[in-house]
Amino acid sequence: MQNNYKLSIVALVYNLEKYLPRCLDSLVNQTLQEIEILCVDDGSTDSAPQIIEQYAKKYPDKIKVFHKENGGEFTTRNYGLERAKR
Repeated sequence: MQNNYKLSIVALVYNLEKYLPRCLDSLVNQTLQEIEILCVDDGSTDSAPQIIEQYAKKYPDKIKVFHKENGGEFTTRNYGLERAKR
């Protein structure tokens, strides 16, 4: 089965455990359902990686998770963009 996404959202994640649940809840509950949410963890040292993994298990058709070494906002954004469905 091929997913036909209308919108790809790249969410940069770095030590955001306090804000992630609210952010991800908002994204998965959008009225536009044909979206993919790419959560790119940039080497977080808090519980953010575990949170995004939990959401990916709960919403496997919407949320994709990637982990990388800390490289900053620019490299993290590009990492996510390279993995977006086109």
